Amino acid sequence: MPPWEKYKSAPGNGPWSKYASTEPGPVDQPPADPNFEVAQKTAPAGAYGMSASNIPIAPDSPGVDVRRALLTNEPTQGFSESLIRSAPAAIGGAIGATAGAGLGSVPLAGLGGAAGESLRQSAVQGYAGMTGRAFTTPGQVIKNVAIEGAAQSVGQGIGLGAGAAATAARPYVNKLGAQVMRVGSGIPEKQGLAAMQNPSMLLDAPSKEVAAEGYKAFERYTGLSGLDDIVRTRGKFPTESQLEDLLFDAATKVSQKRADPQELYLASQAASNLKQMAKLGNPRYATLEKAINEAKATVDDALQQVYPEYANLRSDYFGAKTREAFGNILPQNKNTSPNVLRAVTAATTAAAGTIAGSPAAMAALPLISPAFYGTVLRGAALAGKIPAGTYQLPARSSAGALAEAYMRQRPAQ
Repeated sequence: MPPWEKYKSAPGNGPWSKYASTEPGPVDQPPADPNFEVAQKTAPAGAYGMSASNIPIAPDSPGVDVRRALLTNEPTQGFSESLIRSAPAAIGGAIGATAGAGLGSVPLAGLGGAAGESLRQSAVQGYAGMTGRAFTTPGQVIKNVAIEGAAQSVGQGIGLGAGAAATAARPYVNKLGAQVMRVGSGIPEKQGLAAMQNPSMLLDAPSKEVAAEGYKAFERYTGLSGLDDIVRTRGKFPTESQLEDLLFDAATKVSQKRADPQELYLASQAASNLKQMAKLGNPRYATLEKAINEAKATVDDALQQVYPEYANLRSDYFGAKTREAFGNILPQNKNTSPNVLRAVTAATTAAAGTIAGSPAAMAALPLISPAFYGTVLRGAALAGKIPAGTYQLPARSSAGALAEAYMRQRPAQ
């Protein structure tokens, strides 16, 4: 016998014996599935081959499976699938809520949500029939429909409560926002408050040039003359004392009911010039600013009674000035010139914070820019143009998903 034969017959010998392998034994096989042939025979043509009823669709597969979410009652894999599963109920809840108002929309949202889930359950049963899966029991269907309907009712009720709270708090939020913009970027508080109350004005307001053309068209239409006409005929602009007389004399005549439209129109323009002087730091008109505003309101109201369209002119011009104020990159002084000192101070502070290891300090830099606030408010205005039901759908789906997560703690029976 050759010397190496002993190593073959004695696998335990030799230094390499630890690497030797034994003969493979039989592999354990699962017992035959008695339902396999039944499923193959009873499934309709074109159906998926099944080895048992109600087999989960790749329960451990990555990503989102829309079939599992919408066409089965199997436990969803992740919150995204739960959102998809609740989408039909969310759409039904949104449609139902629009059919009512106030508290009446709460039960209607629930009915709409139940209807949406009912449609999904019909699709689930149809898919089960196509694929040879076990049908969902009527009791489980009713439970699913009831929970989704309840979720939509509760969500609608919470939304109404939150909306009422937001409406009550909005005046204070608007005031605070206007003050923050005034301190941070120099935007006049009156214009900041108007933009907070109606962000759409930053999108819809005309330019100052277009608004000024509106005044010229108004003068041609009515035959009234403005301060520019006085300059052209007299060769000089009225003095401050003359502007005061134009305003306060006209306001007095209004109380006596003997002011004519021409006097009122000149008085309104005189008041605008006096207010601008107050902004530029004239101490006399800064002191008289309240009286000037009251007199201007008096003459403007009287002129609007004669020419109602004058209100639109004033609104357009104010909107144009507000739009211009929110378009500036640098913070503004009261005379609308760039406040370079504030900009440099903010930039220096942000840079020092970054050097000191706090890069978050740079995030405060945009807060001095009127254009930053303008961008935020324009975004809010655009969001406000989206139909309410559209942006409510994610919230409604989330409410349904939470209910679905509670309901799917264990596999469907």
